[in-house]
Amino acid sequence: MVSSTESAMTRSREYWKENLAGTEVQTFATDWPKSAGREKHTAVERFQIDTDVVAAVLEAVPEPAVGLRGAP
Repeated sequence: MVSSTESAMTRSREYWKENLAGTEVQTFATDWPKSAGREKHTAVERFQIDTDVVAAVLEAVPEPAVGLRGAP
């Protein structure tokens, strides 16, 4: 069975896929190059938030709460 949180996330993901389809990625000037004076490597830290915490936050936030919908 699909939870209401999963269903909401699926609807949100589909909404953004449809509305952003065909758009171009934008670039913006910065004060300095991305790697200026730094080693040329990056890192990613992935983590998972417990479903009960996500559900509580989504319940507490009035709609639309676009920023709380996870990216795929």
